[in-house]
Amino acid sequence: MNELKQTVAMIFSRKGRPSMTERDFILTASMDFRWFPPKDAQKLLDIAMEAELVMHRDGEIAANFDLKSVEIPLDFSPGPEVLRRRPQETDLFTQILGRIAAGSEVEEKRLISKINSVQSSMDVTIEVAALIVGRELDVDLSSFHDAVKKQLQSSSSGSGSLRK
Repeated sequence: MNELKQTVAMIFSRKGRPSMTERDFILTASMDFRWFPPKDAQKLLDIAMEAELVMHRDGEIAANFDLKSVEIPLDFSPGPEVLRRRPQETDLFTQILGRIAAGSEVEEKRLISKINSVQSSMDVTIEVAALIVGRELDVDLSSFHDAVKKQLQSSSSGSGSLRK
């Protein structure tokens, strides 16, 4: 996710604007930087959309994170792995973590540390701890509430036979 975020940040930084057309995004990745052919640049945009790093706003696309919070090395160039789609069935925690990272200015290492601390002190699942941390950071995670609730219900019903 970090390399994808750096790639998106670099494209927006090159344009010097908080939003651009999809065409500008693709042309910047393919023609300006010469990172990818146009077809792969479109795939990059699609992956960034799926990861919720960019969103549609007023007929253009805009970064869904603070561009200034991303450190980009001077000689940055994304590798081919940035074009690999993330599996749709990534675990719930990873999805929540990704959303928090995209919606906050906190790096993933610090987020994981904070989530682990909440999990330990409150004795809750890692997903619940992530929701708590996300809420503290003012990141909207409401789309995950039902999935976490369902996961909690299925894990408690599975262990019901052990209780007396």
